[in-house]
Amino acid sequence: MFTLLKKDMKSLRLSDGLETKQKLEIYDPCINILDRMLPKISGEKVCRWIREDMKSMMPVIMLTAKVEVKSRIKGFKLGADNYVVKPFSAAKLKVRVEAVLRRTESRCGKLRFTGFMIKPAKGEAWIHKSQLELTHYELKLQHLFM
Repeated sequence: MFTLLKKDMKSLRLSDGLETKQKLEIYDPCINILDRMLPKISGEKVCRWIREDMKSMMPVIMLTAKVEVKSRIKGFKLGADNYVVKPFSAAKLKVRVEAVLRRTESRCGKLRFTGFMIKPAKGEAWIHKSQLELTHYELKLQHLFM
């Protein structure tokens, strides 16, 4: 299972790596909780795709049953920001999510500059009270420049 958490803690649950990649091309989530062993396309390949092909800095927390140190190292080298071993408590995962979101808060909040506002998590850009129609990449560039 794969979950995209938004700033308001709404989530989108996906069942495999292929569906995950398709949704990531549409949405720009605040954080990814990515199972390492997803069907169709592994979580490892999805994480590598996020970092190398999408060139995204969205936080990734990798979930896995693999407990070996070298597996954890591989997860971090793939681009994971944090690593949670199964079984885990919901409280432990929540604390890890909160810690990652504290470090990456500006990625999901509203950014404003002289009448211009972007909401990266919602994929929206506004000038005064009019919503702009920007492509995913145009929005990412504007976010980067702000």
